Amino acid sequence: PYPQFAPPPAAPMSMPKTYTCAEVAQHTTKEDCWVVVNNQVLDVTSFLDDHPGGMLAMLSFAGKDATDELNMIHPEDCTIVPLGVVGCRRQC
Repeated sequence: PYPQFAPPPAAPMSMPKTYTCAEVAQHTTKEDCWVVVNNQVLDVTSFLDDHPGGMLAMLSFAGKDATDELNMIHPEDCTIVPLGVVGCRRQC
């Protein structure tokens, strides 16, 4: 029922890097912006200028979990192409 991610490009088989909440929280600027969506850590830096809701909407969740907000605003059939899946987030 939530927006689905398009499959990432094929890559060598390996376990995704896992980040702590503290590690994700270090990426909070327009020059280095990460968000967590559905436990995937995304580098959205290159998308900030193009986000339809504006840069501030993305920066307000920089370094944080944006899952609830994203699922609330975006339609259920929305497909979100990973902009740069960095890894997975450990449960905090």
